[in-house]
Amino acid sequence: MSVTPVVARLVGACVATAVAAPAAPAVSAPPQVFAPGVISGPANDAAATFTPDGRTVYFFRSNHEDYDILASHFDGARWSPPVLAPFSGRWRDLEPAMSPDGRYLIFASSRPADDRGRAPDGHWGGQVHAGKGGSLWRVDRRGDGWSAAVRLPDAINFSDATFSPAIAADGTLYFMAATGAQGHFRLYRAPYAHGAYGAPQPLPFSSGAWSDVDPAVAPDQSFIVFSSTRPPASKTLDVFVAFRDGAG
Repeated sequence: MSVTPVVARLVGACVATAVAAPAAPAVSAPPQVFAPGVISGPANDAAATFTPDGRTVYFFRSNHEDYDILASHFDGARWSPPVLAPFSGRWRDLEPAMSPDGRYLIFASSRPADDRGRAPDGHWGGQVHAGKGGSLWRVDRRGDGWSAAVRLPDAINFSDATFSPAIAADGTLYFMAATGAQGHFRLYRAPYAHGAYGAPQPLPFSSGAWSDVDPAVAPDQSFIVFSSTRPPASKTLDVFVAFRDGAG
């Protein structure tokens, strides 16, 4: 894959989705606050993911201590006041990702593997983050509701700091996980076939020399957008895009 900086700066906790040509990233209309006063408010609202019909949005809201996944519905004229998702509310739940077919949703959570006891610690950036570890969980659509949350296999949750899922059209899972002495985040890809994930592999450009975070992958996996501390970024996060070369 070739990695190119996107002509944009990540300011605060902003999540964007864009389609750009490799040679000259196109700039569309200026970004606008989404549903101000209803969905976007004084708290930190991030990681919006939509059902295939675009009429329901799931996102997480935090005040730096509580992290909850909320849902809002569009009635054709306006978005409804967000309500707590039925699978959220007890643990630090964040970064929901809807499957392209709308049949399931994957999210990051601090909940322990057996859903009892205390939230695990997370290790990244050379520090221990007490009670703020993360692993990936899945809920399946059941009529108008959702199943109980199920933790993804240990092969996926190999790090106690596994976050930011993104799902391609064929079910391939992308995510970030912290490893190594410095605890930098790397981006990983796990193929999905016959109801099971293959072994996750780091993306070839994500070496761990810098922190690469928050992947957003095209449905056909032709490109991936992510944030990183790599040059020319320094202590901030810049937005980058990587285009797929052949099978790489």
